[in-house]
Parts: sequence; C-alpha cells; structure tokens
Amino acid sequence: MTDYNVNPAIRAALDGGYQKGDPARFCYSVPKTALIDNECSKTCKTNYVIATWSGPRRAGNEILEADSTSYLKKHLKMLETLNHHLDQITICVPDNELEPTAFSQYLEVLEKEGRGKILRRPNCGQSYGSWVESYKRFSEFDYYIFVEDDYLPQKNHFDSILISLFRASNNCGYLCTRVDKYPPTNYNGRPHAAISNGITSKEVLSDLIKSFKYGATSAHSYAATPQLEFSWTFLDAGYWLYDYANHYSAPYFHVGKLQTYGNAQLPPLFYPAQLAK
Repeated sequence: MTDYNVNPAIRAALDGGYQKGDPARFCYSVPKTALIDNECSKTCKTNYVIATWSGPRRAGNEILEADSTSYLKKHLKMLETLNHHLDQITICVPDNELEPTAFSQYLEVLEKEGRGKILRRPNCGQSYGSWVESYKRFSEFDYYIFVEDDYLPQKNHFDSILISLFRASNNCGYLCTRVDKYPPTNYNGRPHAAISNGITSKEVLSDLIKSFKYGATSAHSYAATPQLEFSWTFLDAGYWLYDYANHYSAPYFHVGKLQTYGNAQLPPLFYPAQLAK
C-alpha cells in the first residue's frame, strides 16, 4: 500500500480530483505459475524506451549535480552487460533550456556511436509523456519496455521475462513493477502503476494513443498527475493493470531511502541507480 505521507505528490493529485469517477476496474499480479521463455524476444521487435531528464530532481539525487549524465551512463552500461534482444534503445529527452552542456554533448556521442536513438520532445507529462511520444515516433515495434533512467535492469533476458509475463496476463494493458491496488477508501480505491517501469504492446498502444493527454510540466517541480493519467488511460479503455510481485521484488528509492515492496526475498528485475555500485 502506498504511504501517502511519504509521497505527498500523489496525495495532492488525488485531492485534486484525479481519483474521482468509477472505482477500481481490475488489477492483478501475474500468477506464480506463469512460465518464462528466455528466447521469446528473438521472435518479436522490442523498443526499450528510457525516460531521462537533464534538469534538477527530488532530494536524494545529489550525484547529478556533479554529473548530469550519471544515471544514463549507468543504465547504458548495464544494458551492455546483460543478455537481451532489444531492437532499439530510445532515449527520450524533454526540452530544458538549462540543459547542461555536458549532457547535450553526451547525447551527441551516444547517437554518433549508435548506442541509442535520441528523441527530443516538449517538456510535458514527465516520463509518461516521453513513453507515449516514443510510440508516436516509432510505432513499428511489437513491444515497448518503458523505464526511467534511474532504474537499472538486473537480469539477463529481462526483455523476454517481461514479454513472457505480459503474454501470460489476461487482458493486460500495462505490466509494471508495482500496482498500488489498495489506495485509501476515501479515494474510491482506484489503482495505478505506483512503480511504473514496465511493458505494453503495440496492439494496446495503437488502441489508446489518442486517449493519452498531458498538460505542460514545470521544469523544476514534480507532480503525480501524469502517473495517474497514464495508468487510468488503460483502465478507462477496459484493459487491466498487472504487476510482477509474485516473481520479483519492487525496490523504490525515495528521498534518500530504499523501500522494498512485495516479497523482499525475491530478486529485483530493476534496481534504483542511486544505490547501484
């Protein structure tokens, strides 16, 4: 259950009316019996979409003050270490008039070396706006793995793992690290992707793409409304939200502290970059 005192942005969004309307549709954890096919990503096309940001972030991310590219470097290094069959790595970069020169230069090097496709876009919708825009620009893939730059994949064949779990989930719109299934009852109990790194398909996105809407986002503040809007777009269309809590733990880094949701004895599929060595 989300601690709304720890995450005041979620509380502010909900208080602003984003929880009104129908109560929760359907959300589940992928069954323990779901089988993993480590080779399934070979037979489909997958776009791995990293949402990054060159500006200031919340407390606990002071490392970026010294090197604004730190998380992105760690992320790409991990991708180069693990076994996978990704067809494209897309790095989404919202506009920032104060973008550090070192960050801009690093992106140029990445693109020149062919280590990622750089997608620049207007600053709206935070990570969720980046993920949606990646489908608008590159709609030819079968699956889209959506990740924030400060969560690093941990397992070989993570792409096949996600595809297998997605396929095993009936009527799945979005499979993420953790769905908050039990928000406070005074908010009508509507769920959302609380730790939202995850996967969806071309079939789902093509059905929903005109329904995603985001307003302008301040370059120097964080708001939870894009996260809620992203989740509820799937629910409003009749799809279900899933998480993989029966298979992997859900570590979360917030204001300098690690919180682990789900079964802490299970390994993580993604781990906070702030704590990665």
